Amino acid sequence: GRVVLGGGNADSNTVLATVYDDFRAALSQLTRRDDFDLLDLDDARFDDYYSAFRNRTKQLEKRIGTLLIACVAASHNLADAYKLIDTFEGFLQCATIQQAWLSQQVVVLDMYHRDLLHVQEMLTEQLSKERRMEDPRHFAKALLATASAGGSMFPQGRPEARFERALQVYDRMPPTVAKIAWSRSLQHRIEAPYERLKELLVPAAHGEKWQNMEILHTSLQKQIGSYVDVQTAEWLMGISSAQKKLHLALISRCGELVRVNFSMELVRLIREVAYMADLAHNDTSEGSRYAIPTHARDLLTNSGLLRTRRLKLDAICAEYNRVVETLLAVERPLVAEELASLTELLAEGTDRATWVAAGTEAFIDTALAKAERLGGVLRTMRANCAELEQQLVKFRVGDTFLPVDAKDAKPALLPAFLTKLADWKAQRQTLAEDVNRDVATLVEGGFRTVAQLRVDAGLSELTVHDPSWADYTAHLASRMEAGIRGAVLHSLCNLERQLNPVRMADAGAVPLLEVKLRLGKDPATGAPADGFDPPLSHSIYVDALKKQQPGKLHQVASDLLAGRPIRRKAGGGSSPTAVLRKQNPPAPAASARDEGDGGDDGRDGGGDARPLDECVQLWIDDFKSVATYFAPLEDDAEPFLEAVQKDEEMRSVGAVIGEHVATAITACQQLQVQFAKFATIWEEDTEAEFDAFLGSGGGRPQTASAFARSDAGSQSCTWDRDPDASAMPSTPTGTVRSGRSGRMSHAGVVEEEEADEEDGDEALVQYERQLCGGATLEAFGKKLAGFNQVLLSLGHLPDGQACGWIRVDSKPLKLSLRELCLQQRSTYSGFLMDRIHDDLRDLQAFMTNADRELDRKVGDGDIESLKGVMKWVRACKDRNDNVRVMCEPIRNITSALLKCDSITAEASLEVEASVKEIPDA
Repeated sequence: GRVVLGGGNADSNTVLATVYDDFRAALSQLTRRDDFDLLDLDDARFDDYYSAFRNRTKQLEKRIGTLLIACVAASHNLADAYKLIDTFEGFLQCATIQQAWLSQQVVVLDMYHRDLLHVQEMLTEQLSKERRMEDPRHFAKALLATASAGGSMFPQGRPEARFERALQVYDRMPPTVAKIAWSRSLQHRIEAPYERLKELLVPAAHGEKWQNMEILHTSLQKQIGSYVDVQTAEWLMGISSAQKKLHLALISRCGELVRVNFSMELVRLIREVAYMADLAHNDTSEGSRYAIPTHARDLLTNSGLLRTRRLKLDAICAEYNRVVETLLAVERPLVAEELASLTELLAEGTDRATWVAAGTEAFIDTALAKAERLGGVLRTMRANCAELEQQLVKFRVGDTFLPVDAKDAKPALLPAFLTKLADWKAQRQTLAEDVNRDVATLVEGGFRTVAQLRVDAGLSELTVHDPSWADYTAHLASRMEAGIRGAVLHSLCNLERQLNPVRMADAGAVPLLEVKLRLGKDPATGAPADGFDPPLSHSIYVDALKKQQPGKLHQVASDLLAGRPIRRKAGGGSSPTAVLRKQNPPAPAASARDEGDGGDDGRDGGGDARPLDECVQLWIDDFKSVATYFAPLEDDAEPFLEAVQKDEEMRSVGAVIGEHVATAITACQQLQVQFAKFATIWEEDTEAEFDAFLGSGGGRPQTASAFARSDAGSQSCTWDRDPDASAMPSTPTGTVRSGRSGRMSHAGVVEEEEADEEDGDEALVQYERQLCGGATLEAFGKKLAGFNQVLLSLGHLPDGQACGWIRVDSKPLKLSLRELCLQQRSTYSGFLMDRIHDDLRDLQAFMTNADRELDRKVGDGDIESLKGVMKWVRACKDRNDNVRVMCEPIRNITSALLKCDSITAEASLEVEASVKEIPDA
């Protein structure tokens, strides 16, 4: 096995292991030889082999002795030396090893002598510190540092080690016990090694060294014993003074508060007696001085009872002080009699009851029962009040209707939002009813608790009409009112956050509502008007815009939403176009139902659309009306809604909401202003405008040929016909005139002469103006180009725009404007196309009739038929001059219309085909 040298180092253990291995090898050579029989007594070789074994063993013993000398010299303290000697205990009887041990005994003796000197130094230093130290609480720490300077003298398995551990000094050990334990540890430190040293050493062999050691040992014994006697005497004297503290009153007062009157000297004494008894139990050595008086042992025996009484009194004083410090004015009348009874009882504890007096236990139990009953009632009442407030907190935080933070959400139309708002109100009402039931249960439970307290105390019965309970109920109502105001304010703040443009930009939130900018009709006049659906605001906003008072606009909105009265003007609308033109058309009559939105269209009972600012005010009123869902705690109490209406903080939030509403409405109207330059499209009369364009001021001309039109005010063209030839035209009379209703008439037969070139150009221009109704083709082109430019500008206008919490859908108005513009353009282009088609149809009809009439056969002597044919010949000759100038103006007009996108390419080709069918003149 492995050999371990106690107290040695690693090298020593290696040497010892080598010795052990060499010894086993030598023994094996003696007992396990193949050429030798150990049991053969006649074999003479045994003596030779055994002699070699003896020599080898002596060499190993010398090596062990040398190792012993080296290990003792290398020992750090006496404890290591003793462990080393215990390791060599079986070898010390060997003469060779014993001789080595005798040479090292003086080293061990010097170690012990040095340890005695160190103990003497520690004792002297500690006595000096005690004389300078004023705070006894430092003794344990100082002694702990001193006692830890020396090592253990015994291995863990020795019996002395148990007592050595019992004599340790702890940080929180009482001062006197710490001193005695420390001194006893010093005494044990010099005694135990001394007895061990007498067993191992030969005193006579050391002469003077041993005598000097014994003299020092005896002196230290006396000094330590004297120190222990002094400390014990002082401790016994302190016991008598501490015993008197048991006769103090149980409780002492400090103003209205009370505290337990248990002296800390008694606590220290009980701890010292407990530590001293433990030392006496573990220290059974001779000369131990642990004389504990009988009354001190009795105090230790009754320490459990004293601890129990002290803990109960701590609970009584803590409960009483808590009641006195936290008792509310409305709670005091309810528990005044019980509190006075407890105060009177505690006065006995400050006057007569002591820690060892008879009846102390009964006094403590009675006071504890009263204090717990009183404290329990107050805790129940306050827990009910806290639960009431918690119910209202849950009601408040359960409002997640606003703000709508979902980035993928879409702005809602007003009817859909009103539906959600109605659902929210129904949900809040249901939750409020649950809170009402819980509050009623809590109030009833608090009343029963207080009533039972008075019954248990033998006091007068409490009724719900008692003034004290009425005051407490009013207190609960005030807390409930605060919670309701907090819930309403929370909803209003959520609305404010939803309408706050800065917060919306930071959160990336979408607008709350979507309104449509559309073209409708003024219900009063029937005239077209642009406006929002639903309308945005009252006419008072328009008045502010007219006067260019944006500050007034915001102030009006703030006053409106803060609940301050505003004088509103009758009538009016919110159209910026009307403002710019100093008009005030009302909002359009179209509603959300026209777009198939369904649901409530936001109209009141009279059928008029509510402005959006008024809707916001109604939302605020809906949020405030939540207060009406809560039942007052008293029948004659003021409704919670009145307190909500008077709350200044809510008025401030309403003013801020008004600012957000005004800002959004202003932004919407600024968007609407972008459409104002197109107001003429729906405001002006197209018929009158077209008549003014043509310059005659009359009505639209009837569809007729440009070559058969009369002057304004003249008769329509009539034809002189034969009785047998009703289709024969008469000879036109008059000259060609300009004007939309003007007709070219022929009062007589046009003379047959060839026109010069100037006359031909004039005829082309005259015919072109006749087709244009008296205007020029250039004027028509400018007009049609203007319509095209308007259509292009309309295409650049936005289909919609976010204006704060409102998204404006301007696509309906944009489409209406485009449709009106196309209709007006069609008025001009259609007029030209109608004139062209009328002339072409008239010419085609003339040619058909002429072919038919000229193909008639004229018999001999048929003068009338001949006259009829001659008339048609003359008519064809007259018509020939007019047909000559038709083609070029018609082509110019269709080319201009096609260029302005006023007609289709198919229509242009159809006209061109008709022109090509005209025969050459």
